[in-house]
Amino acid sequence: MARPKIYIRQKPNKDGQHQLLLSYFFNSSRLENYTGISIKKADYVENYFKGNKKPIKQTAAFAPYYNDRLRNIEADAVKLVTEAKGDNLNAQFIREQLDLIYKPKPIEPETIAEFVETSFIKFFEKAIADSKSGNRLISNTA
Repeated sequence: MARPKIYIRQKPNKDGQHQLLLSYFFNSSRLENYTGISIKKADYVENYFKGNKKPIKQTAAFAPYYNDRLRNIEADAVKLVTEAKGDNLNAQFIREQLDLIYKPKPIEPETIAEFVETSFIKFFEKAIADSKSGNRLISNTA
């Protein structure tokens, strides 16, 4: 089984950064997946895998973090392929599993108390009623 490799997309995005792609061949299937990392082309090490180096130069911003993340993505891709059974072993399945692990999860917004529009006088009437009942309308900041 081949080793996964990280390649740089030659076409830059609108910020001038180049995307890093995971490329992995297994069981006559090819997986090519965006890693979620974009860097300057000058920070990428061409043929890093031949010299047992890391794909991003150490002088690049966030290089240690990005290199660790890329190593983890490669390891998870290999792990998913070795653990997949039967018909599940295809590029689409591996891509979906990597997305579940590495793509940001949508954040559920917290329930926000309904905003009730009141007048100035009604606001203070409510504040006085709340203070008499023991409920605090305004938190104590002191």
